[in-house]
Amino acid sequence: MKMVALVFLSCMLAGFCACGLGAEETSIQSTTIETTTEQTEPEEFEYAVTQRIHESLSEFRFTVYGHHEDRWNIIEVLEISGENFFQRMDGFSAKHHPELSGIVLKDFNNDGYLDIQLYLDNSGKHQPSKFWLWDNEKHEFVENVELHEISLSVASVDVDDDGRLCVGSYGAGGSWANYFLYINGELVLVEEHWETFRFTEDDECYVTKEIYQLIDGEMKLISTKEEKLEEP
Repeated sequence: MKMVALVFLSCMLAGFCACGLGAEETSIQSTTIETTTEQTEPEEFEYAVTQRIHESLSEFRFTVYGHHEDRWNIIEVLEISGENFFQRMDGFSAKHHPELSGIVLKDFNNDGYLDIQLYLDNSGKHQPSKFWLWDNEKHEFVENVELHEISLSVASVDVDDDGRLCVGSYGAGGSWANYFLYINGELVLVEEHWETFRFTEDDECYVTKEIYQLIDGEMKLISTKEEKLEEP
């Protein structure tokens, strides 16, 4: 039964916020961002995607390049039409993985514009990533160190269907997921989900699920229930 619990535990974060896994990079590397109208020719092509990050903007082409077969070192952003916006991000080393290819484009700060997430590594429990959030006043992507630091110690950083930033992790005794919103430029915790395992003398497993929400400036318990974990 404990083996069943561990199998169940590995899937629980996906139920919370549909997040992936990854790990290893533990130091914060500075990233240089340059904006120019001249394009350069990086050494090796790796991955490219075209996406409109907001209905008011032209399509951007995002291209990830690397100096080695399994490492990405450069992101370049080119506006397909319009003012030919061009931006280059470098100073990082990201491990190539077939299931986490290239970059992720999601609205991490719920401002209506898609942002950039780049997985640095993905070989363990944690999911270290680089994040660049779109700044519409500067008309460029700006690195967000706060989200990068969070990603160094959790199993997942994602966005749920309500536009909330979802941060989660798990261990032998259960899992948790915290939901944040950017309010006036600050990351505010608005909801917590906890799942905790309990084993009986008969080796039966029960999971307790608790949900807390931010109410009147305080996190308050709004839901709790216990369920028996059945064998698959």
